[in-house]
Amino acid sequence: EEVVVDSEIPLLDTSQLDQLRAAGQDDTFREIISMYLEQTRSQLSDLQSAIADQNPKETGNIAHQIKGSSANLGASQLADACSRLETDAKLENLDGVHALLQEIQGTFDRTQVHFQSLLDE
Repeated sequence: EEVVVDSEIPLLDTSQLDQLRAAGQDDTFREIISMYLEQTRSQLSDLQSAIADQNPKETGNIAHQIKGSSANLGASQLADACSRLETDAKLENLDGVHALLQEIQGTFDRTQVHFQSLLDE
């Protein structure tokens, strides 16, 4: 099952989540999701600061971190948006990053709702 919102890339790749669930205990799965949500919230705050400071290196590093953890948990749209931001930051092109940051935050909000529903099951 794929949850798709305004994109050809699924919001969540549930096969990734199913593999994680199958690999461990339900409590471990829940802990991983909870840690991801908490960590990503903090990283998004740091990302906002790096962009406000016009710091492409830090922007790229944080986007890379969010991209990796999101991809590992199947948060495909978020990983894709962070990948685009990371590329722009490496090119020191911060012109369109505010719109991209809004996209990333909106995508994280939708991702968080779906992950929270998994925790509530």
